[in-house]
Amino acid sequence: MADESASEEAGDGRYLLRTLHYDAFGSRLLPPTWAAKQIEGCTLDVRDGAQVVIPTGMHAGAKGEVDGTDREGNPRCRFRLKLKRGGPPNGFKAAHMMVLGTWWLQAAADGTVEQLPVVNVPAANDSSPAAQRLHGVCDAYG
Repeated sequence: MADESASEEAGDGRYLLRTLHYDAFGSRLLPPTWAAKQIEGCTLDVRDGAQVVIPTGMHAGAKGEVDGTDREGNPRCRFRLKLKRGGPPNGFKAAHMMVLGTWWLQAAADGTVEQLPVVNVPAANDSSPAAQRLHGVCDAYG
């Protein structure tokens, strides 16, 4: 993991948030739930090349990749989005760039928002209910 520490030394560490009080679906965990379940917290990686998913909303289940930052330091996420909501599961998807404002990163670190707008693709061995829910949303999106 020498590459990861080198990346953090280069200033990318501000785009890697660890032990957030959110589950794999991006839903905020309240303090009693956090303590009772002894959850270590999720990680949100929005460094260049990280794989992300939109967990809720019109494009819930769309997968994308972080593609650098804009001139203000906001991560840019490139998604392949369906052009029509409710279209066929394997219908046409177009590339679309979305910017994730850095204020979302601060809000995630502070735990002040109910739902994160993007999460990372859960690890294959993550069998938590939140990860299973996210996998289901991704499968439904196509």
